[in-house]
Amino acid sequence: MTTEIMKDQWREFCRKLSLDRQDWQTSVQVLSSESGAQMLSDGLPFIGLTFESDSSGEKFELSTGTGGDIYQTHSILNPKKVAMENEPDKVGTVLDIEDESGTKTLVRFVRPASPPAAFVKGDLLAKKA
Repeated sequence: MTTEIMKDQWREFCRKLSLDRQDWQTSVQVLSSESGAQMLSDGLPFIGLTFESDSSGEKFELSTGTGGDIYQTHSILNPKKVAMENEPDKVGTVLDIEDESGTKTLVRFVRPASPPAAFVKGDLLAKKA
């Protein structure tokens, strides 16, 4: 089941999502009536999502990548609707952001980042010499 996020909660939703889903592997797709379905990225880690509102308008900024040359930012101008599946920790959860023209940006959270091999549940494992 999908829940719509109310506009007055967008900024806090972005902050929380950016903390909770940082480094999750994602796929990002844009669906529009003009150009159909376009895959923007597949497999890049989620860096964050921000919402900005000023005199020039409103926008979301979606960032994915690993830094350096592997980095992508996607802007969603004049958003009108944000929805996300009710199970935010579930693998495969989809975030749906729709702009005023009806174009949708779909962010699928594929899986959490794998912890480094030397760490298990936050504990550093001692290496045997």
